[in-house]
Amino acid sequence: MPSIREQFAFLWEHLRPERAALLLLAVAVAGGAAASLAGPVLLSRYIDAAGGGMAGQVTLAAALYLLTACSLPLLAVLENWLATLVAWRSTNRLRVMLFRHCLRQDLDLVERHPPGALISRIDGDVELLGEFLSTFLVRLVTGPLILVGVLIVLARIDWRLTALLAVFVLLCGLTLSLPAGAAQKLWVSHRRATAAEFATVEELLNGTEDIRANGATGWAVVSYVERGWATYIALRKAQSLASASWAGTLVLYGWATAACLALATWLHDRHSLTVGAVYLVFSYANAIQSPLEAINRQLQLLQTVGAALARMRELLAERSRIVWPPAPRAVPKDPPEVRLEAVDYSYPGGAETLKSVSFQLDQGRRLGVVGRTGSGKTTIARLLLRFQDPARGVVRLHGVDLRELARDDLRRLVAYVPQDVQLLHATVRDNLTLFEHSIPDRRLLEILETVALSDWLAALPNGLDSILAPGGRDLSAGQAQLLAAARAFLADPGLVVLDEASSRIDPASEQLLQEAFDRLLEGRTAFIIAHRLATVRHVDDILVMERGRVAEFGPREDLEGDRESHFSRLLRGGLAEATA
Repeated sequence: MPSIREQFAFLWEHLRPERAALLLLAVAVAGGAAASLAGPVLLSRYIDAAGGGMAGQVTLAAALYLLTACSLPLLAVLENWLATLVAWRSTNRLRVMLFRHCLRQDLDLVERHPPGALISRIDGDVELLGEFLSTFLVRLVTGPLILVGVLIVLARIDWRLTALLAVFVLLCGLTLSLPAGAAQKLWVSHRRATAAEFATVEELLNGTEDIRANGATGWAVVSYVERGWATYIALRKAQSLASASWAGTLVLYGWATAACLALATWLHDRHSLTVGAVYLVFSYANAIQSPLEAINRQLQLLQTVGAALARMRELLAERSRIVWPPAPRAVPKDPPEVRLEAVDYSYPGGAETLKSVSFQLDQGRRLGVVGRTGSGKTTIARLLLRFQDPARGVVRLHGVDLRELARDDLRRLVAYVPQDVQLLHATVRDNLTLFEHSIPDRRLLEILETVALSDWLAALPNGLDSILAPGGRDLSAGQAQLLAAARAFLADPGLVVLDEASSRIDPASEQLLQEAFDRLLEGRTAFIIAHRLATVRHVDDILVMERGRVAEFGPREDLEGDRESHFSRLLRGGLAEATA
């Protein structure tokens, strides 16, 4: 758990760009605190002047009090506006930084932290921090200023009043701070329970179709309720400790108010205090409850925010195993030769997935990769995209180790068409270009015609500006795959990595998709994970994977003609069934 000093250092790192607004906010806060302290003083002078028949001083005190009373709401509005501005600017930068950091991590980050939990950290924790900053910068600073001001004013009246209130403030501070360490641990547990609840909701909503189809709705509700109950228990524990601390402070406040009034009455009876001064003591004794309540609320929020900050720091401490070179090597964008040399790979915490995998795919040739589920096909595809690095061995394009290439150069050289296409709730144009607005519409229309989507586009109400439903729900599986192929066309890559997806679509759509892929792969090197016979009929070479090893590699026609080859046996057994 980071210390308070480390937490404030982390906060200041993101608040530093708002120094000018913070300076103006400090002036507004100081002015508000001074106005709050001045009101009771002016009223006490008004009371004494009225009792002594001093009309001029009565008028002056009343006028100054009205001026102070009018300035307080104006200063409060300015304080809240500045605090909110600083909070949202700072937290928006932090939110972007966290999101960018997640995008730069290995893919196993999502496997270790479900998307719902990451959303809780990136959005939920940062939103909590924004709420804290928008109130903390005003209330937690104003409260101590008012308390110090009260003690200074009372010291000018009688030192005994100051000493009494100072002891009370010290005891309240101890009562509020003693359980802080235990409270922050409880708030950390609450934030983790909240993240787990988000993750459960995200998982259950994603699996709605399967849950309903298999009659598991009751189980889903129970699972969600269990997570919600765990979050409630964690919240109740944290709030119970905070409430006990505040209850102790209220008891002290009651005793302190009674003691201050008793002392003020005793001093008045001995003509040491005027009636106005007694009112001032009563007013200040009553007024310090508000700063103490504000400090208590902000300390509770600070403990919660401390837990959120700890989780943010944990996320930012995640380090990708993929390190991009500071001085990368340049490679041509021509179709590359692909070579794997004695490649081993294991997923974190899992068994070895690839074992001494070696093969060479020449420029411009199409490789069909077949094998049973779990044989390592997708892992090789991820290595080619450098979503992961091999534990041992080398992956080369154009003879250059992928670890020596720049990120942008690799992304331009290699295009990926996944089996599960991700479509955004955005326009057709943005789904094709992924928000790269420099691509002219003429080029997009040409590519959509190439992948046989012109008629589909013409039927849309706004053409390229038509909004697709979230997740592409208003598209068929075949249309979604054709859009993915169009994305790859736009990249004009030298190497296409294709997780062949025709296994989920009807024969007519499969024919359109195969024709689009044939046009996409023309003149390019291709790595195709094959599930159907229709796919392997169009490849040049075959790679058969078995238990993480290369069982067979060679020209498709040669392996197909050899009845003793692994590939030939797969064909006789039915490729889709044999690789399931």
